[in-house]
Amino acid sequence: MPHIKIGETGIVVDIIEEQGEGLHIGIRADIDALPLEEKTGLSFASQNKGVMHASGHDGHTSILLGTVYQLYQYKSRLKGTVRCIFQPDEEADGAAQKMIEEGVLENPRMDCMLALHCRWHM
Repeated sequence: MPHIKIGETGIVVDIIEEQGEGLHIGIRADIDALPLEEKTGLSFASQNKGVMHASGHDGHTSILLGTVYQLYQYKSRLKGTVRCIFQPDEEADGAAQKMIEEGVLENPRMDCMLALHCRWHM
């Protein structure tokens, strides 16, 4: 699937219209693990010492990957562009600004942006 690498680990995937011009929608997910020691003992705990997906980032990434897959399957019905942005360093100051400066909101200019955050304790 065509994609653009942004910085060291950021990825942008555009799913482009096949049914004519429409809205340009961006969907963003954070993809970074956090520098924390995982002590949960869960079967899916991080295997890397000092690295943990503590804020749902693995879930966010999985959801956006699934969205890319589904949208790509039906791109022949799409009007406009869906830009899927996998943003690294979400917890770092200025990380989103770096992505913006790299042009993720332009060419085409995004009409709106979507994101989500998971809550584990409901």
